[in-house]
This record gives sequence, C-alpha cells and structure tokens, in this order.
Amino acid sequence: RARAHVAAADRGTGVPTEVLPSGPALAASARAAAVYTLRFETRSARGSGMRDPLAGARVALLDCEGRCFLHTVAPFECVETVADDLGGLRSGPHDVCGPPQLRRRFEAGSVDEVNVFGPAMGPLQGLWVAPEAGSWALESVSVSAQGRTYSFPCGRSMGARGEPSALELLPLPSKEEGEDPEAAEQERRRKVAQWEAGM
Repeated sequence: RARAHVAAADRGTGVPTEVLPSGPALAASARAAAVYTLRFETRSARGSGMRDPLAGARVALLDCEGRCFLHTVAPFECVETVADDLGGLRSGPHDVCGPPQLRRRFEAGSVDEVNVFGPAMGPLQGLWVAPEAGSWALESVSVSAQGRTYSFPCGRSMGARGEPSALELLPLPSKEEGEDPEAAEQERRRKVAQWEAGM
C-alpha cells in the first residue's frame, strides 16, 4: 500500500513554478516564515542506512500552488552528553557534563527528526527526497507545519544500482482535527488537476 503513494511518472506533482528562499536567504526576504518538523524513518533491514557515511538527505517540499523550497539535512546531529541521577551518562536536555557528541542520522531502523526554517507555504502536495550520495532505503517521511501533519509513505531504496536516484512522494490524506480525510484527498486531487491544466 505504501508504494502506491510513490508518484508514478504520469501523475507526479510536476515541475515547481517557483523556488522559494529558505535559511539565511529567507531571513533577508520579506516572506512569512514557518518551522517544518521533518521526521525520516529509515527501513530496518540490514544495509538500509545511508551508505555514504558523509551523505545527508536532500528534500524539496512542494505545495499545491506550485511553489517549493529545498533543504539539505546534515548527516550528523550534535547530541549533548549529560549525567543522569545515577551518575551514568546519557543523551538529553539536562545538565551538560561533557563535550557534545556527533550522532549519525539515517542509520538502518533509525527515526531522525529535524526542524527546518522555511517559507510559509500552502497545503503540501508532494515531497522530493534523495541521498546526497550513495544509497538509502527510506520507509517514510512525515512533515508537520502550520498545524498540519503530512505522512509520505515510501518503502523504497534510492541510489542503488537499478534504483532511482531520487523519489517523488505523495502524501496520504492529511490529519487535521475535524477534517474529513476523503474530502481533503478530493480537494488535493482537484488542486493538482487544476495546476496541471494550467501547464
């Protein structure tokens, strides 16, 4: 079922009409900003993690108006080492007792969450994702922003021999309190068709 939401060549999101600034360029612009929480779930099978130890993940979020922004998620996350109540060491947001440690992201079976500062956009209609280098088997991505959460199932590998170098993922109907998922999916399809008709 998850594979059905990987965009087929004939029903993808199309080419963005506008690439919006993000990061420092966004801060210098007059555009409204938002924080996007991206949650990557790497498949748990052996060899599913990011093959290149120095490679991050490239992501493009696309909205129903044809706008997108790009972001590269670093392959490492800085984790502070802290003392717990029993004198042992663990990672967490308490009293720091040692130098920060680097933790690799995108390992087999891992769930990695990152907050991204980007432009405020309309409802998401798709997501493009790729490893910077090497191969990676991605189970799913979820994106939370502006009171909505989008789930992008994947269940595929990228970058390996015979596999695509990048994937375009389509969201499951979004979950918003009081919203009818079927009506939301029909509205999303209507907007995609409207956008494609204007091409």
